[in-house]
Amino acid sequence: MRLVPMATMGERAADELRTMILRGDLPPGSELKQDRLAEQFGVSRVPVREALAMLERDGLVTVKPNRRVVVSEVTDADLLDHYAVRALIEGEAAARAARSNVDASVLTAAQRQNEEARLSDDLTSFLSSSTVLHRSIWDAGGGFWLKAMATQLWSGRDYTPADLPQQLARASSEHELIVEAICDRSPERARQAMTDHIMKTAGELLAYRARLADGGPRPHVLTRP
Repeated sequence: MRLVPMATMGERAADELRTMILRGDLPPGSELKQDRLAEQFGVSRVPVREALAMLERDGLVTVKPNRRVVVSEVTDADLLDHYAVRALIEGEAAARAARSNVDASVLTAAQRQNEEARLSDDLTSFLSSSTVLHRSIWDAGGGFWLKAMATQLWSGRDYTPADLPQQLARASSEHELIVEAICDRSPERARQAMTDHIMKTAGELLAYRARLADGGPRPHVLTRP
């Protein structure tokens, strides 16, 4: 049974635009026009509006009084704050999951699919299976507000360069440590493993941005941990 969820057209457009913004292809102040984006993505204006609403919620674009949509400035401090809050929320989710009666087979299956995608260099499946794994942990942790906050933070600025050779291997091994701690019913170990995972991703993204500022090469894609 395949665990990977299908994204909507709006979500796919939002992912494309989010990548372009964080990669620097769309610098702060760039105007995003719905008609042009709809033509670029081969969709109607409806999913484009949905995508822009997602990006506004994430703080990546700003809607001006005249309804012009422009790319917001994202500082290193903004990114670090985002990841730190996400680590708090998802660390708590992992700790709660370790205290719950979670079905270990669900988490281990998601982690196994994630590792298989890494071994086959299937980036799309790796990203999707990572999403499934994290959401499975939120579900196991329970609580409406925890899951709502984790979902909003996950849909935001959680992207790091895919051209880092160790990126996918690191993320996959850290996923394994998180799942192992949850299945061992070790709340604090699960919390720490999740926190370390998210904050290492933050460190990689900040280092990447520093290299770009020094004229370093840009990757073709950014990846979610």
